[in-house]
Amino acid sequence: GLTNYLSALMDGWTGKDADPSRAVVWTTDFAGDITRDMRSTITHPIYEVLKDDNEIEVDYLHDATATHGRLETALTNKPAVVVTSSHGMTGPLGDDDAMAHDLGLLVDQNHQITNTQNLLAAWQPCGAVWYAHACCSAGSRSDTRFADLLVEDSVAWKIVTGVSKLASQTAPLPKALLGAPKPLRAFIGQVEPTFDWTLRDAATSQRLTGDIQQSLYNRLMQPWPVGYAFEDYYESVGFFTTQWAMLKDEIDGGDESVRDAVLRMRLTALDRQSMVLLGDPTATRPALHSKALPDCSD
Repeated sequence: GLTNYLSALMDGWTGKDADPSRAVVWTTDFAGDITRDMRSTITHPIYEVLKDDNEIEVDYLHDATATHGRLETALTNKPAVVVTSSHGMTGPLGDDDAMAHDLGLLVDQNHQITNTQNLLAAWQPCGAVWYAHACCSAGSRSDTRFADLLVEDSVAWKIVTGVSKLASQTAPLPKALLGAPKPLRAFIGQVEPTFDWTLRDAATSQRLTGDIQQSLYNRLMQPWPVGYAFEDYYESVGFFTTQWAMLKDEIDGGDESVRDAVLRMRLTALDRQSMVLLGDPTATRPALHSKALPDCSD
């Protein structure tokens, strides 16, 4: 798999013909949990800007159409960008081998997990870029930074500590896609479980995900190098860490009223740090016709 990726990279992605005018947005919604917030704050807003771009044709798979079968069909159009939000598989707790085997695989609207063999039998990534907002979609780390922020023995605590018992590793989906015969250019996802607290402001309910939309549409489509496209998202870690430190000083001074705000700032900063880019950070998606450089060979 690594040989496939390096060969494509060194060859300038020749013959890896993902279509820059095609995109897929796939989003599950299990009412009452984080998937609804991910859809309303990340995937649906991205779909809205993509559909209004007259150079891009976007397949929007949601509700009953957010299945692996429909995703496989949409991918046969060779989209250059794939954006998904869903639960990522983080179980069964207590069975480390089974958990590692299915870690981070996307859970569809029918509660089925990704079958990477079926996916790659129907489609080759051909140099596309995939953003997957889901627990452990990119993998896991053995030194979780969330355990001390969560109530011991709560469901969230059991999940983060259960996943952290695994060795630090790449999840099976990006590993398969980046190592395919015609590999993915880049995969962006989480190496820890992710949280709904990081999606909206607690006081105003305004979404905190505008920088994800900017990264995926305003920058990646230009096309900017994928690592540079997510610069503002990563820089925001500094803002949330600074806010956490300032509020922590207030707690140290005796003001317990800001304790929830301190927790939110710390958790949000760490959650954003757990998003990683797998692949070459200097890779750029295929350019739209209006963004392509002119042919000066004559």
